[in-house]
Amino acid sequence: MFITGTSCAYSDCVYPATGVNNNARNDASGHSIATEEKRALISLHEVNYTNARKKVWKWRIKKAKRLKRDKIEYEKRLDHLNMRRRKIQEYYSYVHPSGDVIFAEWYPPPDPIWVPKLLADKKRALILNLNGTLVTIVNTRFGDKPPAYAGDLVKHTFNHYWEIYCRKDSQRFLDWCIKFFNVYIWSTDKEPKVEGILDCVFTSQRPLLAGVFSQQHCTRAPWLMHDEPVFFKDLKAFWREYPQFTPANTLIIDDSRYKVYQNEEGTWLLVPKLKDHTEKQRQFFLVDTLADWLFLWLQSEDRQAYTVDNSFETSNDVFSDAVIDRIAKEQRTEAEAQWREANLQRQREADLEAESLENKRLEREAEEREILDRLRREEEAEAQKKEEPIVHYKRPRRRKYIDSSLMG
Repeated sequence: MFITGTSCAYSDCVYPATGVNNNARNDASGHSIATEEKRALISLHEVNYTNARKKVWKWRIKKAKRLKRDKIEYEKRLDHLNMRRRKIQEYYSYVHPSGDVIFAEWYPPPDPIWVPKLLADKKRALILNLNGTLVTIVNTRFGDKPPAYAGDLVKHTFNHYWEIYCRKDSQRFLDWCIKFFNVYIWSTDKEPKVEGILDCVFTSQRPLLAGVFSQQHCTRAPWLMHDEPVFFKDLKAFWREYPQFTPANTLIIDDSRYKVYQNEEGTWLLVPKLKDHTEKQRQFFLVDTLADWLFLWLQSEDRQAYTVDNSFETSNDVFSDAVIDRIAKEQRTEAEAQWREANLQRQREADLEAESLENKRLEREAEEREILDRLRREEEAEAQKKEEPIVHYKRPRRRKYIDSSLMG
């Protein structure tokens, strides 16, 4: 058992009690044993302290060298990054229509090698909607009023009574799109109206468009919705006319869901309506948001999956919901009619098969009866032959002909 004894001033060592005064313990030469132990402990402590300090200083020197090396490496990386950014800025005016959006934190700086590749290979189709996406059309001939947000747009007049309110960034956005895509305009309005609006608003961009589609290229529904005709944009017709494009390199942008939702998933993008935008979004949505989205779409490996995973949030559209419900109801009705017709067809086929089997059975029974009748007749004929006596046929004698004129 240990109890408190003499302590060392430089450590927490405690000597065990032995029943004798520790200070009085002397060796043969007369020196105090406790004093020697204290000196030994102090010396050991100083050695350990020195070694520890050496280790600390070695660690600090190593850390300082590492920090210096990391700082040099960081400066090299920073220089490399600045060099890349300078290269990007050289292409920047040719890549993006806006100012500093490409260097936002969420946007990865693109490799400059991408730019000439994307510019060289333009085997991509971008189909843009006109009314609602690029412009807003108001017909003052029938007393239509301009929208409440008309002050955020640029006003143009076409044919005296058509007022076209254009986004402030639509022309820059269209210029940027023409550099990377084969751009098509597809509107559900009639061809003279579409051509007139393009010539009025997009005068410099009109000759550079790959094509313009109007109402005659749409698929019309056989019914009306709220006394208005309903038109759909079918990409299958577009792909038949332009076989070089496929679902993997085609994108159609619209603000009405019912016009495009029947196409293959991942080939259409729904953008918010102008009324749902803020003032800044109405002025810079195309170059600040949609252009960035399209540039990432260009670099993605699976573009259809990227379109599905990164779609924009849009508000509910009452007209589109009504049209989609009507189409779904017609599809259900058509499916039910097809199911009933298939059942009737199966029933007719079953009846025909049963009738055919019955006819075959009757023919087989008739053949069996005919065979049995023939066998019975043969047996009766053989039995009749056995019952009749055998009569030998005797040839009659031939009488000589005597001429009566010779007699006499």
